[in-house]
Amino acid sequence: MNSLILPPLLIAFLSPLTYGLVNLIDKYIVTKKIHSPSSYTVVVGLTHIIIGAIIASFLSWDGFTSSDLMLCTIVGALYGLQLLIYYVVFSEEDAANAVGLDHTYPLVVAVLAYTYLGESTGIAGYGGLALILAGLILLSQRMLQVRPNVRLGLLAAMICTTGVYEFAIKVSTISVPPLHTLALNSIVAGSVVCLLLLRRKTRRMLGAELRNIGWAFTSESLTVIAILCIIGAMGAFPAVLASAVTALQPLVVLIGERILSYWHHEITRDKLLRPKLAAILLVILGTLVMLVDHVVWGEN
Repeated sequence: MNSLILPPLLIAFLSPLTYGLVNLIDKYIVTKKIHSPSSYTVVVGLTHIIIGAIIASFLSWDGFTSSDLMLCTIVGALYGLQLLIYYVVFSEEDAANAVGLDHTYPLVVAVLAYTYLGESTGIAGYGGLALILAGLILLSQRMLQVRPNVRLGLLAAMICTTGVYEFAIKVSTISVPPLHTLALNSIVAGSVVCLLLLRRKTRRMLGAELRNIGWAFTSESLTVIAILCIIGAMGAFPAVLASAVTALQPLVVLIGERILSYWHHEITRDKLLRPKLAAILLVILGTLVMLVDHVVWGEN
């Protein structure tokens, strides 16, 4: 990722800021603009294929092996699955609640990184994981109080898929250049999402949702930037640390929700700030403890 010039830690912090903006745009789109989440998700998939193809056309593929292709295909397929779950959840739940729960996925990354890459953390790092769990419990309780519109099992699937996806990105950085990973990630993920066209209802509503392709390009262009930042962070830092930095994202979304509400663009059902803020701050505190554990004490 040195080719991207920016300092790795700055790149890591740009990811949650960019993704937080994407989450707000996506929630606004699914709340105010679209009528069929599945059909709009196909529009998003087509957008990813176009963006990925454009990036790929400017790259040299000399020396790119079949094993590299297989690894990037797995990464892209995982991202495609994540997109499918993401738009279902975001069409039904408040953005801050969904993103706050999703960002407990560093727990998944920590387990996978320890098991397959031998990465571990110190006592402070495990304390940070405990704080993340506490935040997850609080946020789950709040969602139950406001009666979530999606099954908690689907939320759990979103967390696990995100964790496995980011771990796969970490593995890909070992041998695959970041822009090649990004290009194939977009093409494969978009292709997976387009499998929704097998549903008759999705095909029937696709024409109407294609009118939102401008919104899709805006959101997914920012998403590509955020993914590139994640790839850069994963290449520069241990997987758990790179994932932990993204804890800022729920706070960005929560602040954005308040700003949109002030401007009379309501995108939330749950109007109370304090219960969500307390839970998200616990998640952020936990991930920042993990950050300090790695940066100051240099645990690997």
